[in-house]
Amino acid sequence: MIQSLLDLQDIKIQDLEIFKDEETIIKNEKIDILTEEISSDHKVILILLDEKNYEYMGIELEEVKDNGKKYLLISGSSSGTNYTPTAKLTELEKTLENKIFKYFSSKKKRSNFNDFISKINNELERNKETIKNTIKDLISKTKNEEEKYLITIGFKSKTKILYLADLVNKNSINEELNNIDQIIIKDFEDNLEDKNSKKTNKVEAICFACNEFKEVYPKGFPIKFYTFDKLNYIAGGFKESNVYKNLPLCLECIYKIRKGYNIVQKYFSFTLGKVNYYLIPSFIYTNKQMKDGLVNNFFNSLKKSKVSTIKEIKRITRDEREILYELSQQNSFVIFNFLFYEKEMNAFKIKMYIQSVLPSNISKIQYSIEKALDKAKRLLLISIDFKLDDLKQILNDDEKTFLIFLNNIFTLKLIPKKLVFINLVKFLQNKWLSKISFLLSKEEEQKIINVTFIFLLMLIYLNILEDYNKFSLSKEGIVMNDLSEIQSIDDFFEIFKEVFPNDLLKGIFLLGVLTKYLLIYQLTNRSSIPFMKNIKNLKMNEVDFKNLFIELENKLYEYEIAHKQELQLLKEKISYYLLQAGSNWKSKYPKLLNEELNYYFVLGMNLYDKIKQIIK
Repeated sequence: MIQSLLDLQDIKIQDLEIFKDEETIIKNEKIDILTEEISSDHKVILILLDEKNYEYMGIELEEVKDNGKKYLLISGSSSGTNYTPTAKLTELEKTLENKIFKYFSSKKKRSNFNDFISKINNELERNKETIKNTIKDLISKTKNEEEKYLITIGFKSKTKILYLADLVNKNSINEELNNIDQIIIKDFEDNLEDKNSKKTNKVEAICFACNEFKEVYPKGFPIKFYTFDKLNYIAGGFKESNVYKNLPLCLECIYKIRKGYNIVQKYFSFTLGKVNYYLIPSFIYTNKQMKDGLVNNFFNSLKKSKVSTIKEIKRITRDEREILYELSQQNSFVIFNFLFYEKEMNAFKIKMYIQSVLPSNISKIQYSIEKALDKAKRLLLISIDFKLDDLKQILNDDEKTFLIFLNNIFTLKLIPKKLVFINLVKFLQNKWLSKISFLLSKEEEQKIINVTFIFLLMLIYLNILEDYNKFSLSKEGIVMNDLSEIQSIDDFFEIFKEVFPNDLLKGIFLLGVLTKYLLIYQLTNRSSIPFMKNIKNLKMNEVDFKNLFIELENKLYEYEIAHKQELQLLKEKISYYLLQAGSNWKSKYPKLLNEELNYYFVLGMNLYDKIKQIIK
């Protein structure tokens, strides 16, 4: 990951035609790297002071400008001050005290820049209550209780407001204010050491990034997935003096890595199933010239995503900014890493890190989804869309299982079919069976079941579903039969042979069709479906399925419809396939799962209309 961030930071974004409209607002490169962007859904509360004498001038409210970089938000610790007097508003009292007032009351800052820091601190102290009350009144007038705010300091001249970025750019006539860049950089670099350690952590050692012997620091990596609070988190024998060994980085590499991380945050940050992730490319090269070419080509792949409509870009997720397929058309010298994460305050929790995903894997996923949809749409009564995000719903919103599936899908690793079918049946029990009193419209019912069928097809086409036949998926696509030409049940099973790896699943599928026939008959003639209890909440085993077939036969004779030609054909086919499976299913199919059988049974119920058309 570190090398990937270093490679990305080498690119000069402004030199690329695609980004030529992006202007650098902050001239100091170090501060530009450290400054965070603010989303446009924030409003900015400006505490205004006079540019010359720092007299309090009032409060102003404005919309975010220039991606928020002119306000110079550089976050520090969650409980202490930031590196600048700018903060996102959480609780008004706490934010003002901890992030704004304490910034200027800090003895550390006053010791180096005593005069103007002290003057500002005194002025804020004198007007503290006025500032609090004014901001309270301002916020109370908003109609949107969920409004997001940023609080910062601004300086008012005769003609304009000077923001913190203006001071860094030396645009003030007050030379004292123009020193703020020195305060920010010194604060940040001083804090790279571990404050809790009794000994200094600034030592000379080999930098993990550049592999050079330099002065290194332990806290330079921008993703805070580690801590020094406890000795057992420290490498090298749990000794405080060795804290730098966790991740020793020199000052130069710290800024470079942060620059690369900023690029990832801005251009390669997406969501999948409501889980945030970074797409971090890794480049394979032998020299700098080759690396520069690869990185430039990679960024130019973004061009299509910026200028094309959403429909023109193929996507495998529901994030409209996602460009995985476009990037997968890169050559084999680029591989992808997916970092799924969650941010809580200043903590960064890594949920899953999927490494070394080949571009060809992305292409295969795209093709498998396309072909699964194509084949399903030719068969099913309604057409639906499917993206990888839908997998989370199928897995009953279990995030941990969702990420496990994504890892296997992106890396094309085999998925145990037990994990697949247990979750499919649980999903059907929750979403379909609980509402099966036929209050569901036919479209709603099919939508629930069809999404599982498309998911199953996708796994089969990717060749990652355990115990299912290997399937050849080429870029030319799958040869599709026109389903209107299907003349028999045998034709149907031949076209969908990848879905039915054995005769038993064919028989169970047709048993589902026959059950649906009986249920519809009961609903039409009795306005109820008492036979529904016989499917036992989709928890049937071998004995249950065999008994179900007998009970169906008896009911059909009871209703005097057993003689119908289509029912005779169905029963014959079910009998044939069950006989082929033998008297002990487990002995013939050792990996057979009850959940697998129950899923195919429901699939047959869902495709009742199609099978009925074939056998009429």
